Amino acid sequence: VSVLIRRFSMPVALALLTQCACTEHSPATSMAAPEKGIIAHQPPAITTSVPEEVTPQPTIDLLALEHDSPSVDHLAASQSLKASGDVAAALDEARRALYASPNDEDALVAVARLASKQKKFALSAEAWDRLATLHADDAMPRIENARALLALKKPELAMAAAMLATQIDAENAEAFHVVGRARIVQEQWAQAIVALKQAVLLNPQHGWAHNNLGFAYLRTNQND
Repeated sequence: VSVLIRRFSMPVALALLTQCACTEHSPATSMAAPEKGIIAHQPPAITTSVPEEVTPQPTIDLLALEHDSPSVDHLAASQSLKASGDVAAALDEARRALYASPNDEDALVAVARLASKQKKFALSAEAWDRLATLHADDAMPRIENARALLALKKPELAMAAAMLATQIDAENAEAFHVVGRARIVQEQWAQAIVALKQAVLLNPQHGWAHNNLGFAYLRTNQND
């Protein structure tokens, strides 16, 4: 047995050394082409997926109420219900009027005012905003939109709407008054005083503007 081991140990050792030399990662061997019969590693194929077609979603009208009675004069029904004192039903009918005519200005005004009476200020603000879009040169819808936004406790948006109203009509005292109110809510007293002083300058008979100006003076210790 010992003779066999000695006889085969030298060839085995040489074979192992030869294999190690062949697998050494030197620059020359690492860039050599693969031998025949050996499958070279191929990078994975890049596939591009075609995005699925997205079906556009229908625009939801936050103001309109869907109905299946197109022959009914819903705006007239709204006015009749309002006269009878049923403000909630009147609001619903005015919103049904908008289902067929989303930009009906009489219906929009009705929704805006009736929603405010019901303390549904989000509906009111939306209706006034749509009217403001239809009448970009009219300050009044933006002022009313700002008032509704103040009721929603959104003074930043209210101030932006009111400031736009002052740019449309620089002589509108109520626009400056609403800016002042928004500043008061944000406790920006110095800016509130500036806006409210402009409001009373434009309309000395504006009692609410005087009242809010006095309040702003008190909060800044200008008691006199």
